[in-house]
Amino acid sequence: MSTCLVFEIFGGCGYDPAAPTLSYFTVGSSVSALAFTLAVQTFLTPVFRFRLAMRSLSLSRLYLLIFSAVFCTFVAAVVPNFPSLHGGLWGYAVFYELLAAILFVIAYGAVAYSVARPVKVSGSRVERFSLLAARMLTETNEEDHVALLEDLELSLPVLLKLSNFGPRRNDVSAFYLFTHRHKLQQAAWASSILRVFSDQHFCRSVVVKAPWRVASLLHGLSDMKLYSRDAERFVQELSYQALFAEASIMEREIGHSGLGEAPVLSQALYDDSFVSNAYRPLDINLLINSVTASAIKRYNFAAGLTFERVIKDDCLLQQRRAYPIQEFYKTAGYQIRYSGETNAPDIEFSSAYRRGIRNAVILAGKLMAAAKDYEYELMFAENSDRFRNDPLEALVNVVFDALCAISNEFKGFSDENWLLAVDLITDVFPPYSEQPDGLNPFQQRLALKFVKKLNDNMNGYYPAICRVLLPAIGPFDRKGAQNNLTAFKIIHNLLYLELKKLPDMAVSSPDKVSNYLPDNISYNKRKKALVHVYRGGSKVVTRLKKVDVKEIDLYSQEIKRAITDDEREYARQMIF
Repeated sequence: MSTCLVFEIFGGCGYDPAAPTLSYFTVGSSVSALAFTLAVQTFLTPVFRFRLAMRSLSLSRLYLLIFSAVFCTFVAAVVPNFPSLHGGLWGYAVFYELLAAILFVIAYGAVAYSVARPVKVSGSRVERFSLLAARMLTETNEEDHVALLEDLELSLPVLLKLSNFGPRRNDVSAFYLFTHRHKLQQAAWASSILRVFSDQHFCRSVVVKAPWRVASLLHGLSDMKLYSRDAERFVQELSYQALFAEASIMEREIGHSGLGEAPVLSQALYDDSFVSNAYRPLDINLLINSVTASAIKRYNFAAGLTFERVIKDDCLLQQRRAYPIQEFYKTAGYQIRYSGETNAPDIEFSSAYRRGIRNAVILAGKLMAAAKDYEYELMFAENSDRFRNDPLEALVNVVFDALCAISNEFKGFSDENWLLAVDLITDVFPPYSEQPDGLNPFQQRLALKFVKKLNDNMNGYYPAICRVLLPAIGPFDRKGAQNNLTAFKIIHNLLYLELKKLPDMAVSSPDKVSNYLPDNISYNKRKKALVHVYRGGSKVVTRLKKVDVKEIDLYSQEIKRAITDDEREYARQMIF
């Protein structure tokens, strides 16, 4: 007697389950599939396991599906031998073979989907995402970090939005906390994993191995204008690794050659209005002796891009992006000072550092050239100012701190930093060529700092900026090629106005005088004179009591001057 189940897929009414004519899935096939499944485990990388776990399909569940499918094929092989089962659907071998095929498709399909499709986190899954991602970051290598970046890029916008939920204060009501407890918990998990992603090893891996994907991630933040305070550290750590990792692509982007033909990562970090302003990628923590010559070269490039972006965004009076730059060069200056004290100069380091400081002068010119009339006026320091807080002040501090860093051990023309000192002074206060009367804002602010520090020197305080300014500016008779009150003549007169106090120091603290003079300049106590000795051996004597200079008010309107058209055009053409 035959059974008719109507469904043609199981055969017609003449089909005899005790003697099936066709086998769709043999035991051998299922054993081969089982062997393949066991082998697949060795190819399941940590990121694939992460994606499987995020989709609630762990290896144990995957194996459960596979073994269930294998069991079905064994049942299909033996069911024709049990006549008692032939009265229903379960008596058909093809039914079990079809069920086995479905289970195999689900198992292998899940694996294939996890391999091909990264995870996008949701609010309900953020806790699981955080725990699994944190575990993966601590247990895996660079290649796995790079693979996880694809999931992070897809999930980062969601994490930022989740982390921004809730008030940033502690005085919220218990009712608010209870009502929004789930969202607040999601925000806490999102904030936590964003801080975990700030791990230096992860950031170094992705910056070195996948810089273009990092740039794409940053562009995504910019396009969607997504900001989270918890993500600041992540972006800043990416920036730190881009600057300080020796294998960073920024090394090639600086020269615009090879794979760095387009400075993709540099532009995404430092030349993007939103990222550079909201996340402040240059606001990084540094330790003394942590800066290398190659890192300074990369930082010079990044600082230039940042200031050019400040100019393009017309933020000439906002220091938010500029302040960290002066701190970097100040830290690098400590290393310059240390090398001078130990007589172990690093020529490559000094060259890169000098290039960065001179870039500050170039960028200051670009800032002033881009300023509108009212902005230019506001750039001048006023007597009532306590603290200036704008990009120009940051550049003034870069130059001033650099000269202070080399001052205490400065030897004069024989010093390894002689070119740095002379180039800076002559770049900012040109002694040659035709110059207008007065000072521009950059010159005025720097002159104010020099005068204050020179006054400190004459009272016995350090750093001894006098040791740098005196040989760089020269004897009193060197007043410049022009008779009008140029910037060089102003700083020249201000220097000797302060040096007229040197004879008093020679009386009160005679042992200190030599601390404020470089090796090629000495003080003659009897004549109350400074003796300059040049490289060729010639001498020039300056009798300080006979120095005739008048007081100069650096705040007066008469001393301030507008930038000329030639200076504006020259600044725009200069390349940092």
